[in-house]
Amino acid sequence: MTVENETQIDAMGIEPATGNVVLMISDHLDWSETPTHLEAIEAKVNAYLAFVQSPQLVEANPDARNRKVKIAIYQAHPEPEEVKPILNKLARQLGFVGIELWRGALPPGY
Repeated sequence: MTVENETQIDAMGIEPATGNVVLMISDHLDWSETPTHLEAIEAKVNAYLAFVQSPQLVEANPDARNRKVKIAIYQAHPEPEEVKPILNKLARQLGFVGIELWRGALPPGY
């Protein structure tokens, strides 16, 4: 399961420090094809948004009821500087509907 498979939730759990529901996106793609990479992220985030806004989230994880949601994109390759404003805008847009977007490095070995 990766960013390229928009029909699957890569991982889901409850973040112990905050109690937020975290939906993980595993992004192994490099940025050599930036437009294609951004399209994959957009499609995956849109699929996650639909999942969160439907009954599916609570059906899949009853503990998710009444919790804030965080989408975490774990990246194997750092995003280029020119991509950061685009992903920052996406984070702001998700924030308007109460969803946090986090981006960071994949842990070693993934």
